[in-house]
Order: sequence, then C-alpha cells, then structure tokens
Amino acid sequence: MKNWLNRDKLSLGLLLGILIPVPVALIFAVLVRLIQVNLLILGETRLINMFLLGIAVNIVLMRYYILKLNFVSTAKGLILVSGILVLIFFLFLKNSNIALPF
Repeated sequence: MKNWLNRDKLSLGLLLGILIPVPVALIFAVLVRLIQVNLLILGETRLINMFLLGIAVNIVLMRYYILKLNFVSTAKGLILVSGILVLIFFLFLKNSNIALPF
C-alpha cells in the first residue's frame, strides 16, 4: 500500500481528495459530540460544518505531497477536488440544517 501512495499521478490526488474528507468529518463529528456530552454543552452541531473541516485536511495532505515528496501532480489533484468541494459547500450546503444524528 505504501508504494501505491508514493506515486505522482493526478488520479491519485483526485481519489485521495474525494476519499479523505468523509471519514475525517465523521471523526471530527464524534469528537465534538464527546466534548459536548462531557462538558455539558448542549448546542446543536451541524454535520455540514464537520465536512468543511474534513476538506481542510486535504490541504495538510497537499502540503505533505508538495514539500516532502515533491509530487506536484498528486497535489494538483488534491487542490482541484478541495476547491470543487468548497464551492459545493458554499453554494449548496452552507444553509442546510443537517444536524448530528446522535
């Protein structure tokens, strides 16, 4: 698997850019919910905002591919997917009322 991630391909960047935000957003959502329950903060957290934090992880991954591995094509794929996801967020999902189910 390590060899599969060490390639300079645009398709790898596109694939990582699509697959990484969803599990990261769910991890952020669970952490926020645990903090709310333990500190007795009973505010409503929107899952859509957690998705935006998940997209931000793509930026960290992009920095790793540019600075450490010098894989510019993979980083371009990450930038492209991240930009499209951010545009979709602000155009369509910003005002939606999807809350955490738990």
